[in-house]
Amino acid sequence: MAAPHLRIEHKTLQLQF
Repeated sequence: MAAPHLRIEHKTLQLQF
């Protein structure tokens, strides 16, 4: 159960790419 902030970071990373 990873923290929720980690999920947001992943989404932001995809958007940056």
